Amino acid sequence: MACNSTDLTSLHIGDDTVERTDNFRYLGSVLDASGNIDRNIKARISAAWAKWREVTGVICDPKMPVKLKGQATKT
Repeated sequence: MACNSTDLTSLHIGDDTVERTDNFRYLGSVLDASGNIDRNIKARISAAWAKWREVTGVICDPKMPVKLKGQATKT
């Protein structure tokens, strides 16, 4: 991603070429060239729902002990 540059399509660093992009993920956040945070919010909501779907298999399973369900809920 390049800020304040519209004519740049790629960047050459040594023998490597890095293509220009409008958004990318950095330290868990999605950064956008325009400074908009909508994509970051959608990515965080999507990640939260994915984790919820993983944990519902334990919480909703009638064969799992209640103590294990409580530990999963606390976590």
